[in-house]
Amino acid sequence: MNHELNNVDVHIDHSDNDSAKDYFEIGNAYGAEGKYKLAKENYKLAIKNDPNFVEAYHTIAKLCADQGNYKQALKYINGAIRLKLDFADAFYLRANILYDQGDLDRAIEDYSHAILFRPDEPEYFLSRANVYLDKEDYDRAIEDYTKAIDLNPNCVVAYYYYRGIAYKEKGDEGRAIADFTFIINLDENNAEAYKQRSGIYAELGNDDLAFRDCTAYAELAVSEASI
Repeated sequence: MNHELNNVDVHIDHSDNDSAKDYFEIGNAYGAEGKYKLAKENYKLAIKNDPNFVEAYHTIAKLCADQGNYKQALKYINGAIRLKLDFADAFYLRANILYDQGDLDRAIEDYSHAILFRPDEPEYFLSRANVYLDKEDYDRAIEDYTKAIDLNPNCVVAYYYYRGIAYKEKGDEGRAIADFTFIINLDENNAEAYKQRSGIYAELGNDDLAFRDCTAYAELAVSEASI
């Protein structure tokens, strides 16, 4: 059987497992070119040739999820998890899908499984924290944001920003101001940090500081809009 890719004939004439790997690589190549329909067809052929090909299930699930086809994505990611019960990335992907569908409790459950199997991945904690924030469970959100910061101190702006939001919503204005100030010290052009800190100062009745931050936010927003 021949599959033409970039004007090169790909001949597949191996054992089933070898054929599955070939189909998978062809699928990856099509995906890199943006030819997603052909990519999915080849991932399906990989699975047909090797029903235990976990990565093929995971990859086609990611592709389906990216296209908003959550029903198909769940079908394939469930297959990956059945084959590999400690597949952290698969639980993480399923959690993202469930979160997008509004199923927050099941999303938290899957993020927790992902964390169990890979406790050193900051994005897992960040994602679970975001769900806790949506559920207004601010203490758990803050705990997870803090863990994400501890695990990845070199990429903290987003982590500190959302933790600042959680502190603000919890009513801990001092720690919220500290987080937004930390961001501003790292990036003086971070308009959203000025906006959030301005709002807190206004709630505290500190009009001068609120006005200062509001002015900085407005100037940065105008500058960004003109780019």
